[in-house]
Amino acid sequence: MTWIKFICWLSGLYAFYYMGNILWDLSRSRKASGEIIPELVFEEQAPQKVAIEAKAAPKMPEKAKPPVTDSGGVRLKQLFQLAKAESIVYTGAVSY
Repeated sequence: MTWIKFICWLSGLYAFYYMGNILWDLSRSRKASGEIIPELVFEEQAPQKVAIEAKAAPKMPEKAKPPVTDSGGVRLKQLFQLAKAESIVYTGAVSY
């Protein structure tokens, strides 16, 4: 059997299978046409305008400044200097 013959047989079987499914579905829909199928219905309401009340924001207690004052990027040399001075938290060992 050649590849072309195999592909022809395979596509023929697929076509037969899908045509069978379509015919089966059509025969079932004809029998069920007299039945009432429950349907989910949503009712839309007219939009309502809502007024926003202006509230005074509650005052937050002032917190102490965090120890980190800058979160900008640093060069690699500065990173090692900060690690030596224990100004940053690092998770792995750094060889100097």
